[in-house]
Amino acid sequence: MDHTNQERKIIKIMVLLDRAVSLEELGQIIKVDKDFLVELDRIEFVKSEIENEKIIYEIAHDLIGETIEEQLVDDEKKELHQLIAQRVEEIHTEELDSYVMELARHYFYTDNREKAIEYLEKAGDTAKASYNNQQAIEFYDKLLNLLSETEVEKRIDMMLRKGDVLQLIGKWKECIDTRKISLVLSEKNNDQFRMAKSYQQLGLIYLQKGNYDEAMKYFE
Repeated sequence: MDHTNQERKIIKIMVLLDRAVSLEELGQIIKVDKDFLVELDRIEFVKSEIENEKIIYEIAHDLIGETIEEQLVDDEKKELHQLIAQRVEEIHTEELDSYVMELARHYFYTDNREKAIEYLEKAGDTAKASYNNQQAIEFYDKLLNLLSETEVEKRIDMMLRKGDVLQLIGKWKECIDTRKISLVLSEKNNDQFRMAKSYQQLGLIYLQKGNYDEAMKYFE
């Protein structure tokens, strides 16, 4: 099946969305003809179902999506993620809390560093609050990778939150390493508040491990 440039772009957007989407929502992201989606459904390139009295469509097989995404050059991928992120923000402006993870994923691949940091933090906190622990760690790690050396307070805060998750799931060594880095950064920055928090958290994890002597070093 041959596609026009517009049709190919629609398919790429559906791949990067990585979720089911209604014709109405997809049409707010990019101009799309219903007949085109019906044809894609007919040849099993996408699959459809009815949800809340609307037909929703998504790429039929993971392999199709993976193959198409692998073929995207970086600039095109960046441009499409930017388009999707902007449109999703506009479409769901009244319910953005439900889309922070999706927006974090899209903005991470764009040049909009400010938005990426904003949504990665929100996504990490959302995942942490709902005990999606591995997902929370992944969001915090992506955020930490975006921060500059001068954004010390934000870096410490994210490491403290990441440490909370690592402690919760029993990754003691990683948690202690993360806490110690946050402590070193706090000391270098002469940040008494974050220094105290890092000391407290290190003491608590050693206490939880039953290493009382080591715990007391941080509680003193």
